[in-house]
Amino acid sequence: MPTSILIDFETRSRVDLGDTSAYKYARHPSTEVLCMSYSIDGGPVQLWKPGEPFPFYEMGATIRAFNAAFELAIWNYCCTRKYAWPRLTPEQIDCLQARSAYAGLPRKLATVCDAIGLGKQGKDIDGHKIMLTLCKPQRGKKRGCEFEGGKFCDDPEKHAANEKYCRQDAVVEGVVNRVTPPLPEMERRLWVANQAINERGTPVDISLCRNAVQMIAWEHERLGKEIVAATGGKISTPNQLAKIKDFLAAEGCPLPNMQENTLIDALADRLMPLTDNARTVLRARQLVRDAAASKYQATLNYADADGYCRDSHVYYKAGPGRFAGQGVQFQNLRRLNENEIDGYVALADRISGVSTPAEIYQELLATELGVIPTLGAMVRMIVRAHPGKKLVVSDYTAIEMRVLHWMAGDHRTLQAIYDFDKGIGEEPYKLAAATIFGKKVEDVTKANARLV
Repeated sequence: MPTSILIDFETRSRVDLGDTSAYKYARHPSTEVLCMSYSIDGGPVQLWKPGEPFPFYEMGATIRAFNAAFELAIWNYCCTRKYAWPRLTPEQIDCLQARSAYAGLPRKLATVCDAIGLGKQGKDIDGHKIMLTLCKPQRGKKRGCEFEGGKFCDDPEKHAANEKYCRQDAVVEGVVNRVTPPLPEMERRLWVANQAINERGTPVDISLCRNAVQMIAWEHERLGKEIVAATGGKISTPNQLAKIKDFLAAEGCPLPNMQENTLIDALADRLMPLTDNARTVLRARQLVRDAAASKYQATLNYADADGYCRDSHVYYKAGPGRFAGQGVQFQNLRRLNENEIDGYVALADRISGVSTPAEIYQELLATELGVIPTLGAMVRMIVRAHPGKKLVVSDYTAIEMRVLHWMAGDHRTLQAIYDFDKGIGEEPYKLAAATIFGKKVEDVTKANARLV
């Protein structure tokens, strides 16, 4: 009976894995396995291809893979559906990527190979390039995260090279398995819990996102027309930064950069007089540069048909052991002030509840903030409890300060934190800021405290 099986999938799909989650990718009807390399108990690497029998006679073994969350999703949502494989649980998985990160090694297999000295015996770089030509349709037109039209490459030589590449990945993953220590039990439980969180997903408002994306597209089109008119066709979109800088210089309004504060100062006439055309171009650029608004399209790319975004949390993305977000980046949504929440909730309900947001678009167009900045400000509204569910919002107060001083054995600061919890003394961040900036506690500003 085998105790461990190392696997590596190569797949193709009409969904771009770079723009969506492993779960949505694996569940898409077009996704299929090209081949799978595997090694049983460290034995020779073998290859499985669709149409062949299920390759494992005993499923009590530990399944190992690098970035095993992807292999788990492909196994459970593609192979079970298309090839009648039995399901796996996260408890059966040993993720070599997680072990590498825990050991202080990189999270990419190619750079792990470099770090452990494999050199040319490591990842097949040329094979990786060939794999990229096989994993998505050629000359397909992309809409969101999906390709429309185009055909998959069926060149036998490239598929043979891809199978060689797949085998080599399993070989080097076997080396990684030998040189990286297993996760401690607590870390392993964290990884398994993270898989459960990623599979459960985050509930989102698809209708809100769809209508917000439509309004953003209308606004880009409107601002594009304004820029074309103002520049005589030299610039067609507010995102052509190099052309915008050249145009401003030609207008006698050179700017050192296109950063937000520079745009604000220029439009407030704090840098130099602006021509009417220069002001039109700068205002258009200011209105579209809100990065938070891009999360509406990202949410549509990542959300499954049931309205949940999955695979959003990454175990040990940064040392030492820090979790991070990916995809929609739910851990990095713009914060709302308490006095804004009710208004944005009401606006989100209106946007979500209409079939076409044309009327709301006109309303936002007339506001001082503008369409895209308003949508960017309210981006937290994309997270929405589904019918019959409730969102519970919580946060740990000063968690970094508490843990840091606990780990350092700084009992004096810990006592100050405990006292403040009881309503005694000053806020710990203010006490720390007073020491750092050499100020009296009463002279510490909010800006000082935020830097602690």
